[in-house]
Amino acid sequence: SGVKEGSNGYLLGLRYRFGQRQLPNRAITAMAPALGCPGITAESLQPRRSLPQLLAEVASGQARGPGQTSAPGSLDLASASSKASAPSQASTPNKASAPAAGQAATPVPPAELAGGNAWQRARRQELERQRVVQTIPQRVSDVAFQRSLKAERRFGFPTQLTTPDTVNQFGQVRPQQLQSLTTVGNTQLVQGTISRWRLQAKRMTFTPGSLRADRAAFTNDPFTPAQAWLNSEDVVATLQANGDTVIRARRNRLILDERLPIPVTRQTRIKKEEDVDNRVVLGQDGKDRDGFFIGYKATPIRLGNGSGSLELQPQFLLQRAIEGQTNSYPLPGQSAGAPGSEQNTTPGDLFGLVARLQTPLLGFQADANLDISSFNPKNIANATRSWGDLSRPLRLPVLGESKLRTFGAYRYRVWNGSLGEQDVYSAYGISLEGAGNLRPWGSLSGNYFWRTGVGNYQGNSFDSTTITSLWRSNLIASINGSLPLWTGKALAATPDQAYLNSAVPVVPGLTLNANITTQLAYFGDGSNQNTLSLSGGPTWTLGHFQKPWLDFTQFTVTGGGTLRQGVSPLSFDRAVDLATVNLALTQQIAGPLLLSGGIGVNVDGNSGFYGEITNSYVELRWQRRAYDIGIYYSPYEQLGGVRVRINDFNFQGTGTPFVPYNPKPSPIRLPF
Repeated sequence: SGVKEGSNGYLLGLRYRFGQRQLPNRAITAMAPALGCPGITAESLQPRRSLPQLLAEVASGQARGPGQTSAPGSLDLASASSKASAPSQASTPNKASAPAAGQAATPVPPAELAGGNAWQRARRQELERQRVVQTIPQRVSDVAFQRSLKAERRFGFPTQLTTPDTVNQFGQVRPQQLQSLTTVGNTQLVQGTISRWRLQAKRMTFTPGSLRADRAAFTNDPFTPAQAWLNSEDVVATLQANGDTVIRARRNRLILDERLPIPVTRQTRIKKEEDVDNRVVLGQDGKDRDGFFIGYKATPIRLGNGSGSLELQPQFLLQRAIEGQTNSYPLPGQSAGAPGSEQNTTPGDLFGLVARLQTPLLGFQADANLDISSFNPKNIANATRSWGDLSRPLRLPVLGESKLRTFGAYRYRVWNGSLGEQDVYSAYGISLEGAGNLRPWGSLSGNYFWRTGVGNYQGNSFDSTTITSLWRSNLIASINGSLPLWTGKALAATPDQAYLNSAVPVVPGLTLNANITTQLAYFGDGSNQNTLSLSGGPTWTLGHFQKPWLDFTQFTVTGGGTLRQGVSPLSFDRAVDLATVNLALTQQIAGPLLLSGGIGVNVDGNSGFYGEITNSYVELRWQRRAYDIGIYYSPYEQLGGVRVRINDFNFQGTGTPFVPYNPKPSPIRLPF
């Protein structure tokens, strides 16, 4: 239908099961609470009989007749047929009538839950479940979100992210959705920690440095029912010499919302000091590596007394090997600023390397990065990117805490608004920078950042592939401000209210954010570019994200204008988006399902890029208190991925056992 080379097509679908008369059994082994928990007796803890034992009792005439009391785990044939048509409470933990351990509740009769059409049945069952959850004594208080453990699978990202974190923190005010995805702080695919786990097991065996259990459950959720918990069988947890804890299990399943079991790795390492990391890298880099590649993060090599480290990631460029061609580099003899041209690959083109060195050096902290996407001698000059700096903190009069840096770079990536990605072919120089918080003035809060430096830069001339070399001195100063104009009230801090779908209670309100930034740049050829930018806009938050439909809306509008004196001769530094408008919306669709997106547009009528997109983003996210799963894509940067976050909480109290349990055996339907 008119699709041409370079076009993109998208298909998005959603399916939801509204309920059925009898839900399929979930293969979740019951975990009985310890003797002494409320409502638990020794009789109720007797193990259930297996199906062969039950059949043997039937054949020998030992089964109980109508009106007789069955022993725990036995089969009542007279009642089995009458109960078979009703949903099994013990085997369907998502039903409202299956309370958590130690919790007594009077459920609605199954006949009342089973009547009506599928939608009505599902709705009544969910309401009944919510009613039972409200009666559970949570035994926790002072719940506070700490951080998230995040894991991603990305597509289109460069192997090394080089954008400074200050780009998102200072500069033009933009919605959260339109902040840069390629900052240095976003480098790791797996990052973050969970500092506090809840553990439930019927029996555990402790030895020096280890813990064993036939079955154990772990959750990061302080409330019951837990929205996410790990169901582990034959668990062995071992304390390592470096303080890490390694947990091994015969089988692990992650249970989400008591409805969805997901098989996960059988070994988990909980690190004492370091963030979680993954070794195997499945990446995609269309700019330098022609598509998909496989990498392996080797164990860091410790240097000196352990204060330094060398990280290596060898890579095999899978897609380049399959296609047998590359178009990532200029042809031999062409200008380094020329676009890539198609050429046949050699064995050296199929391998890459990413390396990072961090170590103290002469009173400075050294940080050097190397990114090689080909070892072909004809391409290696254009296939190499490197950058690094030597830095140390300084305390200066008036300026206070500052950082002194000497830096160098070769083929460094820079994104410049409507111009897209630009390369700094080479650079070296020195800079001094600092940041801090402003003293609050009533409800107004803010922070600031400044940097000054001088360096020699080689890059493309504006709107040209010619490489230009110039000295450049610059000064940048930026101030952020935030003023709440209206603040509503959050819901009660309970698992069915404020903490139903959000790790942080949603507070309705209206906030105004603003930024003012000035940049002065002078070049060796006598030219200069001085700018003064003012940007800002409101963010509206409506609803509490608790009701089933359209109960959360967050809308952000920001605009910015820039006054410019002179122009930069270098393409990576040219100020081109002198007037922009950014729009972003996050909207609850149904339950935990959110749609989030944003777009930025150049609205400078005097610009040759008027009407051009400066950024864009869209995400579909399933968000709960304990976790969220999102699929995101930036059409502007052509970057996307799948993101999973597990939230970390701090709280007071012991909590209530979270593994679903019903002491009554489930009826078994026999084939006769």
